[in-house]
Amino acid sequence: MLRSSNSTRQFAPTNEEFGRIQQLVYKHTAIVIADDKQDFVRARISKRMRDLNIVSLSEYCDRVETGKEPLAHFTNQVTTNHTHFFRESHHFDTLISHLTEIGMADRTIWSSACSSGEEPYSIAIALAENFHNIFSSNTRILATDIDQKIIDRASKAIYPAEKIQALSNTRKRLAFVKGKGKLDGQVRVKKPLRDLIEFRQTNLVEQCVKM
Repeated sequence: MLRSSNSTRQFAPTNEEFGRIQQLVYKHTAIVIADDKQDFVRARISKRMRDLNIVSLSEYCDRVETGKEPLAHFTNQVTTNHTHFFRESHHFDTLISHLTEIGMADRTIWSSACSSGEEPYSIAIALAENFHNIFSSNTRILATDIDQKIIDRASKAIYPAEKIQALSNTRKRLAFVKGKGKLDGQVRVKKPLRDLIEFRQTNLVEQCVKM
């Protein structure tokens, strides 16, 4: 059911409509949307529907299925990008231990769903902390995500200062510079670390990444 006003439209997807969205999301992204995420779907897709002047979720699904709605627009509506620096910190310890065993030179490290960039930048920081020759090596980090907008944001390497509050002062000095002027209150990852990373938009369901 749809309710209209001068400023906004809201809709509540039927079970059938929500099922179609679940199927489309899984088909194109391999992401499973749980049955209790109808509010999430409504919040993420309603703005796009208003932009297209569409009054039902079924009509939006029809556009996706027929290709009238670009797949990139669709996937951007239904993917989330919540992350932070050194999330699941033991993963980075495991990575460094593995690289120490097999050798760090000429490796490509893949952050396959990099979101807004915190994971690949955390990998870069961990490499710099543990391998003194990382910047002169051929080892690189490939960072991919399905969402082109989030890739563009990640490649800029600019974050609110509160994003790094939980990091040690040593890591802050190693990896970040404070913004000035228009960037006051923000930080940016230092260039040598940024240069270790290649960002690329990739849908893992539809294509293989060439390493």
